[in-house]
Amino acid sequence: GVLGQSPRRTRDALVGKTVTRVHRHGKYLIIHFDGPGGPAYLMVHLRMTGRLQVDPAASEASPYARVELPLDRGGVLR
Repeated sequence: GVLGQSPRRTRDALVGKTVTRVHRHGKYLIIHFDGPGGPAYLMVHLRMTGRLQVDPAASEASPYARVELPLDRGGVLR
C-alpha cells in the first residue's frame, strides 16, 4: 500500500464513509470522505487511461483494474 498502508487498513478506514469532495491535481484524483471516525482521503493516480469507470457490480474487472469501490446505489467504481 501507499506509505505503508495495507489494502485492509485502507478499506477499514473508508467503510461507512461518504464522499464529500473530489478534486483533481494533474493525473491524481483526491477523494475526500467523512463519516464515523472522522475524515479520510484517498489519492488515485489515473494511470495511462486517465479515467475511472462505474461498472455493474457483477461484471468482471479488467486485468488492469487495481481497486474496486462498491457504490451504495449498485455498481462498482474501478
